[in-house]
Amino acid sequence: MSNKMTLNKYKNYLTMIEALPGSQLFQHLYLVDENGQEIDATKGGDLSCALVVSWILHGFGWIDSPHATVNSTLKAMVEHGWRETSEPKPGDVVHWPPNHHGIAHVGFYLGDGKFISNNDEAKTPILHDEIHYGNPPDAFYTREYDV
Repeated sequence: MSNKMTLNKYKNYLTMIEALPGSQLFQHLYLVDENGQEIDATKGGDLSCALVVSWILHGFGWIDSPHATVNSTLKAMVEHGWRETSEPKPGDVVHWPPNHHGIAHVGFYLGDGKFISNNDEAKTPILHDEIHYGNPPDAFYTREYDV
């Protein structure tokens, strides 16, 4: 007698997000320009928010590939069925408007007013409340999660 097992993608997704704080996995994204010069697009973790979010989403097959920018991450999400919602649930992606330096931000909503996103000072994802870079979130994105 064989028992068929099914992956609970949503629960594994939430577990992976909850394990992000302090992770150094996303501190570097090395690219090579047309002159053969290697650059770290995330600047040692300063600009890793889009990479953190997109790498996790890509790992679950919910976008095409990892991305280095907030705009390209959001574009890929919309192209793959993510949509804005006014009723966020745990695991939804959060967008914060540009800060005083003009830099937008993305992260994950955990529920109960808690969020996980990359922090430029820690250079790793951290657990925090809704205010990030002095701004509350301006959009939440959701999808039908595979269970």
